[in-house]
Amino acid sequence: MPRAGRFDGLLALAAALVGLGALALVTPDPGERGADALAVALVLIGAAGLLMRRAPLAALAVTASVAVAAAAIGYPPWGFLPAPLAALFLVALEGGRTRLVAVATAAAAAAVLATALFGHEATLAAPETAAHVALVLLPLAAGEALRQRRAHVAELVRRAEEHERLRIARDLHDVAAHTITAISVQAGVAAHLVARDPARAEGALTAIAQASREALDELRAAVGVLRDRGDDAAPLRPAPTIAGIDELVREARRGGLDVALETTGLRPERLPESLEVAAYRIVQEALTNARRHAGPVKAGVLLAFAPDGLLVAVRNARGATAAGEGGRPGVGLVGMRERAAAAGGDLTARATADGFEVRAELPLRAGG
Repeated sequence: MPRAGRFDGLLALAAALVGLGALALVTPDPGERGADALAVALVLIGAAGLLMRRAPLAALAVTASVAVAAAAIGYPPWGFLPAPLAALFLVALEGGRTRLVAVATAAAAAAVLATALFGHEATLAAPETAAHVALVLLPLAAGEALRQRRAHVAELVRRAEEHERLRIARDLHDVAAHTITAISVQAGVAAHLVARDPARAEGALTAIAQASREALDELRAAVGVLRDRGDDAAPLRPAPTIAGIDELVREARRGGLDVALETTGLRPERLPESLEVAAYRIVQEALTNARRHAGPVKAGVLLAFAPDGLLVAVRNARGATAAGEGGRPGVGLVGMRERAAAAGGDLTARATADGFEVRAELPLRAGG
């Protein structure tokens, strides 16, 4: 049975049981009818009206009509109230402020009128009038509170999904920029050496093929996350980690960049995933920028572990075009800053006397 159908059935069953229990437990006052077969039938009819949950106003009309009819022929109200109260809750849960105000006003007026017509003292001044109005408004307030909570949770889920999509978009940019730069450099090497040194040209072409395959794997993994979550065939790969920086450095060397990797400090056994991903992507983008803007120059990558965090620094010498100069900043630096901020850290990028430096400080507390 669908989930909504189970809820309808359980709500109707609960209203019927509570109503029948009230009929059995409440002693009628003088002049009121007792719990006979007609009373039982009316309680069950009112509860059955809750099965129209997808049309809450219709469910309210049916359950309220049964309760009013029961009061008009002399039954005490308590056995017939659970169904219309549950219907009021459903109306509020459905949403719509204008409709909620209209229903609350009409229900309160109906409670006052029913008290005046069928109450013991038959007067609008009866103390039970206020209690009946409060009893009517309570399920409306409860339904509206639950509706607002659901809306709040849905908004949080939407924001989380949007954040995830932005993260994936940054991954796609990083992978594409890094790979295209590597392919461009290797293609230039191959074109330069194809006539003079075919063996080295073949090595450059092999590097292009390998970089293309790796990029396709990463792109498939990133795009796969955007597919239907129920698609078991969507390819998934683990998030990049600091351990993968060694391969980034080797790949940069194959692309003509003279890179030295230095690691200092004691690396903790466990690091926050956000820190590992940020460190990897920052090094990847910084090396990509170095190859793109400075050409085949020297560069250095520093990973300095400390008890409270990690320092990531990427420096490169000045080439034909210094990184970060001579043009409008692209999205690379913006993406690196966003990576650092997502891990709770900060990133600076500046020109130095002999080149360019990217420096990120990533705290360990971001994962806790």
